[in-house]
Amino acid sequence: MKRTALLAALITALSAIPAFAHTGLGVTHGFFSGFGHPLTGVDHILAMVSVGLWAALLGGRARWIVPLAFVTAMAGGGVLGFYGVQLPFVELGIMASIVGLGLFAAFNIRMHVAGAAAIVAGFALFHAMRMVVKFRRARVGLTTRSASWPPPPCCMSLVSWLASV
Repeated sequence: MKRTALLAALITALSAIPAFAHTGLGVTHGFFSGFGHPLTGVDHILAMVSVGLWAALLGGRARWIVPLAFVTAMAGGGVLGFYGVQLPFVELGIMASIVGLGLFAAFNIRMHVAGAAAIVAGFALFHAMRMVVKFRRARVGLTTRSASWPPPPCCMSLVSWLASV
């Protein structure tokens, strides 16, 4: 059974093309766009649910530390991105986060809370960088950034926590 699931995940990962979920169609700035953004993309939903599910499976302090690490890294990555720091292969990093976190949860991979938090935080940086690119392409001003940026981590933390309950 584990071999079949691993093979299916590998085939899916190798046959996937970038989703380009952040197309910029419609309204791409403002409070409600920023707040709803994590809930409208399959990539964000899968990452959030996987983080929460894996945290719940780890149990104990991981139930709040792992999702908190994801949200903190998202916020920190957003700040770094606004200051011009870039990560290479962001779309591949997002895909790796979805597949990797899904596999960690599916196979109930056990590790120390600090290791799980570090892995989740690393993957969160890719999601944060992608959101910064979206805002920069839309040429969103500072006031819109400040109105749009905090809500996505808040939504992601809420969904991650709900998935771990």
